[in-house]
Amino acid sequence: MKVKNLFHAGVDDSLDPDLRSRVISSNIVFTTIALILAIILGMKAKDYWTVGIPVFRAAIPIILFIVSLGGIVLNHFRYFFTSRLIFFVSWTALITGFPIWREASVYGYFLHPMFGIVSSTMVLLMFSFRKERIVYISFLIFSFLITVCSFEFVSWFDRAGVSEIILSYTTKLRLHVYPLFFSIFFNLVLIYVFRINRKFFALQQKQHETIVNQNRELSETRLKLELTNTELELRVRERTMELMEQNNRLTDYAFFHAHVLRAPVSRIRGLVNLMNLPIDPAEEKKVRAMLAQSMKELDDTIHEMNNRLQTSGSSRAEGI
Repeated sequence: MKVKNLFHAGVDDSLDPDLRSRVISSNIVFTTIALILAIILGMKAKDYWTVGIPVFRAAIPIILFIVSLGGIVLNHFRYFFTSRLIFFVSWTALITGFPIWREASVYGYFLHPMFGIVSSTMVLLMFSFRKERIVYISFLIFSFLITVCSFEFVSWFDRAGVSEIILSYTTKLRLHVYPLFFSIFFNLVLIYVFRINRKFFALQQKQHETIVNQNRELSETRLKLELTNTELELRVRERTMELMEQNNRLTDYAFFHAHVLRAPVSRIRGLVNLMNLPIDPAEEKKVRAMLAQSMKELDDTIHEMNNRLQTSGSSRAEGI
């Protein structure tokens, strides 16, 4: 599994932005602590193999390593609050409470307030003030007390008198003020970073919503254009068919006029010219009969032409 996937264990778009940020931060803390402890355990693997775990403090890295991995697993299954609570309580008991598990030393007196500062930053990283206010305030106050009263806490378990050596170099006031100052400084910086990150995330979310809305509008506009284009193509196709039909009618009409209509007219003209010539009555009667027949053909042709024109006009009117 990639480290990026570990950072986003249990995270999806359905989470509240504030909770989503806390879960990612807790995954980063779990992964970082697990990697550091894995290196430490690797360096001490030979001792663990040969000597085992002679005292409880030797088991602390193993316990925290298991708790860190368990936090990632719990986040994966969406037990977000449980994972953070178990980790912070374990961290507080095993790390900030290390004077209980090991002998006092000058190193321990100066290292212990740093663990208190780290604990307070973990509270800011892992817990939400808006959604987990009681736990947030309780753990933060506890971390500040551990930081400010670090000297007294370590001195309580100091059986070797190391505190007297520490006080020979500095004063109790400095041992209280300096850790408090650094704790306030680091936590204020972290709070400021979180506020900037929240504003940046809100801006990104707003821009994302704007882009999604614009894409939706563009998709709707594209669909409308496609429908309009389809309608225009249908209209052009229908109009082309109408023009082709009209052209066919005009072609039929031209053929009808050039051939069918001219035939009876030509015969009538020829028969009229014959009647102007001197012919006997029998021939004249025959010509008149033929003339009547030709006139009837001409009348029938004109009626047929009118019917075709009326049909064409009716079709044109229906198309309009």
